[in-house]
Amino acid sequence: MEIVSEYLANPSTEAWKRFKSSYLRNLEERWEADPTPFNDLAGLATGENVYIGCSCPTAKNPEVKHCHTVLALKFMKERYPALEVEFP
Repeated sequence: MEIVSEYLANPSTEAWKRFKSSYLRNLEERWEADPTPFNDLAGLATGENVYIGCSCPTAKNPEVKHCHTVLALKFMKERYPALEVEFP
């Protein structure tokens, strides 16, 4: 994704704010277009452990909380408050 490349080219606080805004907007658009994949994931997670992860932290992005996975976990927790979500 272009927004990832832009953020990693200059992982500043301002770049993170732009990335976060863009990524959350993307998740929201996907949700509005078709919540089925989100519902399926939440349904699966209610019956068994589901792990979502990536390679963060990295040398280019050493702050684990500046990660798209953390944003996705927060998004899911907001949409499905009953889900048990563990954050890094």
